[in-house]
Amino acid sequence: MRRFLLLLLGLFIMISCNENKKKDIEKSNVVNRKIIISKDKKSKDLLSAVNSDTLVINYKCAVIYEPTEKSIQRSKKDVNEENFDIGLDDVLFYISESTEYLESKKIKVITTENNKILKFNSNDKNMTIINLDLEKEMFGIYLFDPKQKPKKVNIIDISDEFESYMK
Repeated sequence: MRRFLLLLLGLFIMISCNENKKKDIEKSNVVNRKIIISKDKKSKDLLSAVNSDTLVINYKCAVIYEPTEKSIQRSKKDVNEENFDIGLDDVLFYISESTEYLESKKIKVITTENNKILKFNSNDKNMTIINLDLEKEMFGIYLFDPKQKPKKVNIIDISDEFESYMK
């Protein structure tokens, strides 16, 4: 009888620990750069991930894609490191300015570096798939409204790009 109670107690502890981990994951939208579906309806409607290299977007937002460490090293080999660093500083400045602008417009901003594929689902059941490995620029921003196709925007002129797309 004592063994049975100890076994039952052990099972209860294991189950309760497992439930706490599930709750922590369910509360989180981003874990290790992989998007997790949250249990609340709003988060479910917003975003889900098919697998670790595909990001599926179903709602109005801006997606900022960043290079992986591997693509950065590859680009450094193409140009000398000093020119690369100067260009990188400029791009990071404009990405930061763009992010601030988009957030001021109450647009959800998603930043991704490990996703190779962006899959935008429109309201009319059409989808647009973008392979980031084929992009010329290491950094970029796509605006998306489910009522229309996603648009890659010029990060230097984000306010005009935003106003013309989101009207």
